[in-house]
Amino acid sequence: MELAQSFVDSPFPFPQLFYVWGHGYEFDDCDNWERMEELLSFLAPHREKIWFATNGEILEYVQAYRRLEYSVDGSAICNPSALDVCICPDMGRPALVLKAGTVTRVPEN
Repeated sequence: MELAQSFVDSPFPFPQLFYVWGHGYEFDDCDNWERMEELLSFLAPHREKIWFATNGEILEYVQAYRRLEYSVDGSAICNPSALDVCICPDMGRPALVLKAGTVTRVPEN
């Protein structure tokens, strides 16, 4: 549970991935459904700031992130994908949501 606590205590907007992997039969075989229920009960109150995603959704997001196009001077970012992408342009600055199919101007310091 320490890793889950560290994950929810981390300051936004620093990107993190808390990956939980397993199959139902494995929880049956190891008789550890209790641990999964405990983890999900711990994470549930934080669901507004956690994106619960499938492997496919994570892949699509990473691909959209990698497709971002930056202007030479860094003043604009184009998101050519069909997904909104959230980035933190610099330490200490608020996160930017780059809407799908748009060019976003990066606010100056």
